[in-house]
Amino acid sequence: MNFLSIKGLFPCGKWLIRYLMRGLIGLFCIVSMGMTPKSGLSQSTIIIENDTTMTVHQVFDLIMVQSDYFFLFEDDIIKGLPQVTLKKGKTNAKLLLDKSLSPGQIRYEIKENNQILLFKDPSNPDIKTSGDLKPQQFQVNGTITGSKGEVLVGVTVMIKNSQRGTLSDIDGYYQLKVNPQDVLVFSYVGFRKIEITFSGQDILDVQMEEEITSLDEVVVNAGYYKISERNRTGSISRVTSKEIQDQPVTNPLMALQGRVTGLEISPSSGTPGIAAKIRVRGENSLRVPGKLMAGLSEGGRPMYIIDGVPVSSESISSVGGTAFIGGIDPLATINPENIESIEVLKDADATSIYGSRGANGVILITTKRGQLGGREGTDFQLSMYKGLGKYTTRANLLNTEQYLAMRREALANDEIDLNIPIEDLRRRDPDLYFWDQDRYTDWQKVLLGGTADITDIQGNISGGNGYTYYRFGGAYHKESLITPGKSNYNRASGNININHRSKDNRFTANVSATYGIGMHDISGGSSVSNALELPPNAPDLFDENGELNWAIDPLTGVSSWVNPLAGTKVTTETDSRNLVGNLGLSYEIFSQFRIKLNAGYTELKVDEIRKSPLTSIAPERRFNIETGRGEKASANFHTNMRRSTLIEPQLEWSYDIADHHFDVLIGATYQKENNQRTLIEGEEYDQDAFLGSLQGATIINIPIDREEIYKYAALFGRVGYTFKNKYLLNLTGRRDGSSRFGPGKRFGNFGAIGAAYIFSDETFIREKLSFISFGKLRGSYGTTGNDQIGNYKYLDLYTLSIPFMGNMTLIPNGLYNPDFRWEKTDKLELALELSFLKDRVSIQTNWYQNRSKNQLIARVLPYSTGFTSITDNFSEALIQNSGWEFLLRGTLIQNPDFTWSMSFNLSVNRNKLVSFEGIEDSPYSTIFKVGESLSIQRLYVWEGVDPETGEHQFLDKDDNGIINDEDKVFNNALDRDFYGGITQELSYKGLGLSFLFQFSRQNARFIESRTPGYNFNQPDYVLDRWQEPGDMTNVQRYSTQGTMGTSFSQFRSSTGNLEDASFIRLKSLNLSYTFSKGLINKFNLKNLRLFVQGQNLLTFTGYSGPDPETRYGLPPLRMITTGFHITF
Repeated sequence: MNFLSIKGLFPCGKWLIRYLMRGLIGLFCIVSMGMTPKSGLSQSTIIIENDTTMTVHQVFDLIMVQSDYFFLFEDDIIKGLPQVTLKKGKTNAKLLLDKSLSPGQIRYEIKENNQILLFKDPSNPDIKTSGDLKPQQFQVNGTITGSKGEVLVGVTVMIKNSQRGTLSDIDGYYQLKVNPQDVLVFSYVGFRKIEITFSGQDILDVQMEEEITSLDEVVVNAGYYKISERNRTGSISRVTSKEIQDQPVTNPLMALQGRVTGLEISPSSGTPGIAAKIRVRGENSLRVPGKLMAGLSEGGRPMYIIDGVPVSSESISSVGGTAFIGGIDPLATINPENIESIEVLKDADATSIYGSRGANGVILITTKRGQLGGREGTDFQLSMYKGLGKYTTRANLLNTEQYLAMRREALANDEIDLNIPIEDLRRRDPDLYFWDQDRYTDWQKVLLGGTADITDIQGNISGGNGYTYYRFGGAYHKESLITPGKSNYNRASGNININHRSKDNRFTANVSATYGIGMHDISGGSSVSNALELPPNAPDLFDENGELNWAIDPLTGVSSWVNPLAGTKVTTETDSRNLVGNLGLSYEIFSQFRIKLNAGYTELKVDEIRKSPLTSIAPERRFNIETGRGEKASANFHTNMRRSTLIEPQLEWSYDIADHHFDVLIGATYQKENNQRTLIEGEEYDQDAFLGSLQGATIINIPIDREEIYKYAALFGRVGYTFKNKYLLNLTGRRDGSSRFGPGKRFGNFGAIGAAYIFSDETFIREKLSFISFGKLRGSYGTTGNDQIGNYKYLDLYTLSIPFMGNMTLIPNGLYNPDFRWEKTDKLELALELSFLKDRVSIQTNWYQNRSKNQLIARVLPYSTGFTSITDNFSEALIQNSGWEFLLRGTLIQNPDFTWSMSFNLSVNRNKLVSFEGIEDSPYSTIFKVGESLSIQRLYVWEGVDPETGEHQFLDKDDNGIINDEDKVFNNALDRDFYGGITQELSYKGLGLSFLFQFSRQNARFIESRTPGYNFNQPDYVLDRWQEPGDMTNVQRYSTQGTMGTSFSQFRSSTGNLEDASFIRLKSLNLSYTFSKGLINKFNLKNLRLFVQGQNLLTFTGYSGPDPETRYGLPPLRMITTGFHITF
């Protein structure tokens, strides 16, 4: 079935797209295989900013600054040449050089290393010939490093007042011929220029000092194009490899917590490899977690792109139980140390070029590449860290004496008849009548007190020759869990990146691939609930034979408890394999006009086996051959497969007219995804040894077996305009087609406009407010879309049912509705950016408002239709996210030995359901409320504990004397009021110290425990319970009766079960030392850095639960790792 036709993508019809793509691909083949470029010098564009007159020396400087060429000549050869008159505009290097040298009848020759050799025209005897050129008298070489000892690649080394020079290579190495008393000038982006007079030494090593980075030099990735930080009109946040490195995380996005404004990362579990909830500027869809209608998927996930290739951000479902809450992370197999940068695109200007997939933000991940060098060479980099992780949060629970007193008081309060046979008492209350009354076990220590062992090692080889450069390597990560059993997570990954450019810079090619394997071997599930609820006098885990102790009561013949380690016998093994490949080709057909092709392929496969052996079942419940009754072993076999293919031909054109500069981009996208999922249940195994095979199962069920195909096509374009380099305009647009919608509704148009004004370039600002080094006002408005609704929702759907008369049957599962269409989000943003004191201090302030409409959701149907709902647009529903983002950065101290810099970011988002006409007459009236956040809770209004009865009291809204669901009211949203982070970085010579405090203001539910009085342990605050009439307390009386259980259950769903879950967390702390070049050169090393990294070291919170972020999931561990980075 053809789910997406290209016909509707553009009004002129499908022939336009067909011929555009054919033409682009065909032209690519011609230019890359058959075309021979003309002189590379003639293809090097030189921009002359103003009408001017230059000396020949100055012309050479201009050419070298704007191209890769260098000059070799004797100074006498150009003596006496007249100045050159130049007009504002663009020319090429060949014409400019010919014009400058023609009066002197000087000729030149271009060498392979891009050096231009000048010599006399033989017809002019007054000028020396090339044979008269004298070689330099000395050769100097050395290594160039930064203030922390890191090698600097691409440093420009020039002889002052000449055109002779070179670049440092991938090892920071340079070599250059010099004359006595020559002055060497070392310059590099972001570092202070250094001048050193040559005094005869053969080796001259140089250490450069950092300076405040110019905004023109910082380039951010905007997806289909790159732009300087200065000229950016959209809202894009960037995090570099320096901030990601050394952090012991399995998901690279977890390293962004507290670092990026507008990015909310909420981990669901401390288990490695498990997906976190990621949101960019709040929830834009009614399809929110915890409030989803059956059959619908979440609508708030951002778009992930790795090296230009889209990757599904949807977590992978698992059958692994509580340890896999949140699903398997699709990014877990990506090695964080292999990432060069991560950009987060937020506003319409930045995201609308991604059309229907950009409503919830876009996260761009760029992996590391090899570096261009001045000579051929190879680097080998090895890094490793090893460390430990511990669970450090402890709840204050009842000890044995307090627990048993609670239990007995509960029975007394309930007036339970204890005059019954002892075997009945022991069966009902083994903790009181069978277990050791003096035994005490700290279950938090036993079940959560293990130590996670973390090992990470990786090696990379990189190099190049100036035209072709490469980087490839591999990594291995192993991390055990703190819970009992042999649970662990292993990841192995490999990467390769090859880049090539032609000598004339017209043709470039890039091939990259990352492949990762992630393996979970998890015993049981989360032990948090057992650790908090098991009675402190529960039996030993093992019997005298070393087997699981079921504490079988000889009077009853049955086990008296569920051994918590029984769950560790249930194992889940996952095998995740993830490939992301990208091919990028580019050819400059003529000056400033390029044709490009971006192609990608992704494949993610997850195989999962969950085994439930007989040993995990209590003995009396196991299958008995004599009686033919009981439970047998079982296993689940679960497979997920995602494949995606991408093709994107593009055209780029840049043009200058006087003070006007234009950047034009047009392109097309075709993507096809294939998703497969199978779940096979094997039941009634006779032997545990057969659990790995379906052949050993007596009964086989296949509840899930499906394949889905998603097709997507688009045309997109961008026009960037700059006037006088201070008035900026950016127009983006996209026409999308998605197979998730019915005929006539598959195509949508999205676009945005962004503008900026760099007011700091005005003369009156420079003169009157000179302390402002940079100032920019920017704004954007546009529309993005969302098609995260799942596949085939517009079709009549059927599912297989039970056989009838030997034949399989079909039952209807979904109704045909070809009329629903895209969700759309209108985004508006205004921002102010300021820098002071030569960019030492910068401030960014953003205000935004996003409004989402045409909500895709399940419209409830009458039962008489035979269906519960139909997928449809709720055009009546409008969601708004608005807020402020603040970013403050500064370099407080900077001198040759000591640097201190800081960063502070704060995000404030307000989510609101603005309108939803007719919500009162729909099931959504119990889920959402107009005027409130989507996270609003519908709760009982708690009025305390009745001092006469000891029961919880709640507001009886309808005054009918009954507390039921009708008495609930909307109260307390669980959104974060604000969140952010504070970063400090200090360095003294080779010693570096950095740390990050993450903070959040939020509310959360805090009670997950059972009714006080039941045979489950409790937090020690229950000691302040009601005991007799007149007592004033917030804790109900102890009881085991159903009525009190109901009361406590209502309390858990009330306003009384909400508390402040705000926190400040020392998220990371890194101490490192980079050895000086003078020391490591003795051992033939190029770089050596040692570090100690701490993660989640301190948490300040008043929250009563285990963790304010993961709640009752496995909390984030406190980790301490130590390691090294070494380069040979």
